[in-house]
Amino acid sequence: MSRPAIFASQGYEEASAAANLTGKLLVLDATASWCQPCKTMDQITWVDAKVIAWFAEHAIALQVDVDEQKELARSLGIRSMPTIIAFRSGKEIDRLVGMRPPGELLAWLEALQRGETAVDQLRKASEANPHDVQARLALAKAHASSRNFAAATEEFVRLWQHMLEHQPSMLGVRSSFMLNDIEMLMREYAPARVRFTELRDALGVDGVPPTASPQEVADWISLSQALGDQERILDWHNRHAAVLEGRPDLETTLRVRLVRLLTERGRWADVARFYRDPLATLRQANDRLAHIQKDALPAGMEAMRPRMIEGVEDVMRKEAGVMVAALVSAGRESEARAVLEEIRRLSPGEKTEQVLVKTAREASIELP
Repeated sequence: MSRPAIFASQGYEEASAAANLTGKLLVLDATASWCQPCKTMDQITWVDAKVIAWFAEHAIALQVDVDEQKELARSLGIRSMPTIIAFRSGKEIDRLVGMRPPGELLAWLEALQRGETAVDQLRKASEANPHDVQARLALAKAHASSRNFAAATEEFVRLWQHMLEHQPSMLGVRSSFMLNDIEMLMREYAPARVRFTELRDALGVDGVPPTASPQEVADWISLSQALGDQERILDWHNRHAAVLEGRPDLETTLRVRLVRLLTERGRWADVARFYRDPLATLRQANDRLAHIQKDALPAGMEAMRPRMIEGVEDVMRKEAGVMVAALVSAGRESEARAVLEEIRRLSPGEKTEQVLVKTAREASIELP
């Protein structure tokens, strides 16, 4: 796909000089040929008539492929695509990360003309409603994108400690997308690593006290993984296997967070401990699939139902494969056969058989 006409043909230095000479902003769009959100912006944002008119009056637009200009991308601290950076008089004044439709891009540019950055706007929204978790998360991400790592650390620490008090439904986001943001922050900023190490250690889970809740254990494992302390997690698991065996309330927590780590090390028999009732686990997964198939979806999401169903089916097949391999490895072959029979009944066909064979090969077992 050709580059939208809005972008200047000069290189970075020439475009920067031209912007300085005319008193306009330089707005750099960092993109890549493999970046789908970048392509979406090319198709709807950078060709929008209002966007084109705004740039004709106020700014020079420049598009940079980060794979072709790696040194420039590195010097500008570009980590994700698309990244849109605004410069005035040769100095960066703000940046956005992620796809922006025309209206959002123009609102950001107009705010810059008034002297307001994206962080300024997000800070106002957070101050207006301190318990708006989405606004505070957007603010934390904006701080990190603008490389104000100290402020990002404070926001992410506050969110990690308190977001579930205000919005329990954000549990999944907290342990996935937000944790990924925290992990990237820790790689860039050593003090952030110190803060989250302190939070992890303060949980006191290393000793597995009887009062350690599933959420505390989940947080300890999640933060240890983000910190890259996989060996510490394995050592904890090895030292306290007997205690964990007597904590059925931790089964789901441990299964979700430890299966991949253990299977990567070939410890399939250990994984079987997390499946006290494998058939019940498989049927719960099938219940989730039934809800996706039948329940009403939010407005505008009906078209996504087939993809959602396919995704849940894939997860169910893979978990069934893991269960069979783990149960066989642990000598629980009758349970493994029952799982095989059930997954073949619930999800018959070639895809299921391929997953079962692949997982059995990885675990070096024969299907019963």
